[in-house]
Amino acid sequence: MNRNLLLGLVAAVSIFSGLFFFCTYQEWLIISWHPPLQPTDTANSCLIEKKKVQLTLWKQGQWYQETVTLLWGTTEEEQVKSLTAQWLTLAYEEQCIKKRISVESALSSITAQDLYLSLSDTLFEKKWPTDKKMHLIEGLLKTLRDNGITTAHIFFLVHHQPLVDTHLDFSRAWPIKGFLNQPDLS
Repeated sequence: MNRNLLLGLVAAVSIFSGLFFFCTYQEWLIISWHPPLQPTDTANSCLIEKKKVQLTLWKQGQWYQETVTLLWGTTEEEQVKSLTAQWLTLAYEEQCIKKRISVESALSSITAQDLYLSLSDTLFEKKWPTDKKMHLIEGLLKTLRDNGITTAHIFFLVHHQPLVDTHLDFSRAWPIKGFLNQPDLS
């Protein structure tokens, strides 16, 4: 009887250890040998907060504004990227642009005076008049400056190449302060 008890114990240990190793191999059971991570100052400095922002579009001959809540990053590049992405979504929903466009990247120059904003597609249709194109760009610039973006100039890119348009020159940076001299833009 003593021998049967010993064989049963060995069999049970073998089965449980086999199940244990099988579960860890299949990642059904995860064992960490590291102590839990403690929060550091750098982890707390990268917090993202919610912020109400105002988006501006030129729609039906007047400025249309909508307030939304965004996740506000700690760097100006993150802020521009999230603001522009939300602005593009609003422009698509309000049928100011005909296709969904996404933001590929937003990068600042070394001096932080210029920002490079790369989009997935052009903002305009070829048949649009220059006035409509300028108001669309001014709406984006107004959205950025009204929400505290401090960069001086923005380069508009499509797939990291200058945006090409027959009416407007995007090979140079556009001032964030805008260009339309209308009293209601202040």
